[in-house]
Amino acid sequence: MGFFDLKAECAICNKQVGLHRFQIANKEWVCPECFKKCGFTAMTPIKTMTASQVQAALQEKEKSAEALKTFVATKKSDHF
Repeated sequence: MGFFDLKAECAICNKQVGLHRFQIANKEWVCPECFKKCGFTAMTPIKTMTASQVQAALQEKEKSAEALKTFVATKKSDHF
C-alpha cells in the first residue's frame, strides 16, 4: 500500500481512512482520531513506532485521563 492509495486501514481502530493519515513502522497507518487520542504532536517520531507501541500509548493516555478524573486537590496554592 503506497502513500497515495485512496483507502487504507487504521492499525489501531481498523477504520478506513483516506489520504489524511499518519504512517507508522511496517508501512501501517494511523487515523487522525487515534493520533489525537494518543496525545501525539507533529514532533512525535511516529514513523519509528509499531502498532503495538501506538496502542500502548493510547492505553496509557486513557489510564491517565481516568486517574485525572478521580484526582481531588487537598491544598490550594496562592502563588500563581
